Amino acid sequence: MGAGLAATLTSMRDGYVAQLDGSIREVTGDPAALRRMKEELVPQAKLANVAGGETGRHATAAEAGWQGAAYASMRARVQGVADEFVDAGNVLAKAAYGFERAAGALEKASGEIGRIKEAFTGATDPMIEQARQVPPAQEATAAKAFTRNIDASGKQATGAAAKVLKAFDDQMWAIASDVGPTKTAQPGRQGNEGYVIYPNGEVRYGGERAWRNNNPGNLEYGPRARRFGAIGADGYRRDPRKSQGPFAIFPDEASGAAAMRDLMRETHKDKTLPEALRTYAPSSENDIPAYVRAVADHSGLDVTTRTIGSYTQDEFDRLIAGMRLHESARPGTVFTRETAPPWLLPRLGP
Repeated sequence: MGAGLAATLTSMRDGYVAQLDGSIREVTGDPAALRRMKEELVPQAKLANVAGGETGRHATAAEAGWQGAAYASMRARVQGVADEFVDAGNVLAKAAYGFERAAGALEKASGEIGRIKEAFTGATDPMIEQARQVPPAQEATAAKAFTRNIDASGKQATGAAAKVLKAFDDQMWAIASDVGPTKTAQPGRQGNEGYVIYPNGEVRYGGERAWRNNNPGNLEYGPRARRFGAIGADGYRRDPRKSQGPFAIFPDEASGAAAMRDLMRETHKDKTLPEALRTYAPSSENDIPAYVRAVADHSGLDVTTRTIGSYTQDEFDRLIAGMRLHESARPGTVFTRETAPPWLLPRLGP
C-alpha cells in the first residue's frame, strides 16, 4: 500500500509542525512568575507614593522654621524629592500591572498558536492515514492531491501563527511603552542652536542632532525606538508633506546605537548599503554617493555589491562604525545645573 506516500506526507506535516513549535517557543514564558513579580511590586509602589506624600508634608510643615529666599529654595528642593518618590511609585505601579498584562498576553498567544497546531494536525493526520491505503499503482496520481492539500493547510496554519506573533509583539511593545519612564527628554531651541534637557539634569546644546539626541543613526521616533528605550522625540518633522516623523531621543548613546544596529540587521539585511540608504537616509536630505564613499573608506568593505546580511559580525561592526561617524560628526556643549548659562537655568526647574 502507500507507505512511501505516507512517509512523504508525514515529513511535510512534521516540517510545518516544527515551524509552529518555533512560534510557540517565541511566546513561551512563565505567566505565574510574572504575576508574582506584580504582587511584589504593588506594595512597593504604594510605599513610594506614601513616602512622596510624607516628604511633601514635611516640606510644607517646615515653613515656620525657614524664612525668605533660603526657605523657598530649600522647600522647592525637598518638594522635588517628594515628586521623585511619587514618580517612582507611579512607575512601579505601571510596571506591576505591565507584568500582569504581559502574563495575559503570553497565555493568549501560546494558547492561540497551540490551537492552530492542533487544528493543523487534526486535519492532516487523517490525510496521511488515507495515503497509507492508496494502492502502489495509484500513489503517483494521489501524491499531487495529498501534497497540495497538506501544503495549503501548512501555509494557512503558519500564516495564522505569524499573525498571532505580530499581534503579540505589538501588544508587548505597547506594554513596554506604557511602563516607560514618566520623565522624558525636553528638546528646544536657543537662537540658532538646538538643545535637549535630559531627566538626569544633563543638557546637550548645539552640535549635530545625532549627538544631542544620543541617536547616532538618526532613527525616527516610533515602535522600534521605544523598544530600545527612547525617552522622547526632538519635535522636528523631516518633511511635513510625508509620513516621516521626528527623530528619537535616547537616554544614552548605547541605547541609540543598539536601535540602529537592530534596524540595519532586520530591515535592510537583504540590501546593499546604497539600497538601504534610499529609505534610511533619502537623497532629499543626504548626499548618498558621499555617504557610501565615507563608509567604504572608513570600513574597508565592499558596500556596493554585498548585502548587509552577508557581513560577518566584525564586518558589520565596521559598517556601523562608519555610518555612525558619518551621521554624528560634530558634538556640542554639555551643561549641568552648575555650569548652565543664565538663559537655561529657568528651564531646568527647581
